Amino acid sequence: MSMLAYLDPTKLSCAFAFFSAIAWTRSATVRVPYSLRDSNGELMQAPSTGIDKKGRFNLQDTTYKQAYWNRLAAGFGAVAAMCQAIKEFPL
Repeated sequence: MSMLAYLDPTKLSCAFAFFSAIAWTRSATVRVPYSLRDSNGELMQAPSTGIDKKGRFNLQDTTYKQAYWNRLAAGFGAVAAMCQAIKEFPL
């Protein structure tokens, strides 16, 4: 079986849709624990905090991580849609 058989737009669309679902799930569940120290161990200004069932978390950093995973998910979703469009409307 040649490598071109794996480049079927429908299979690629399914794969990218799967990656998109994983990224959106990660975006919905990501959480940065609350800490008064940054990654270098130095004291930092008190971060904005949120409170949930698991305790306090850093709201600002959690939002940044959610935005990162949302961007990845949207990109994967766009590629999945483009693969399906190529399949449905060949040139």
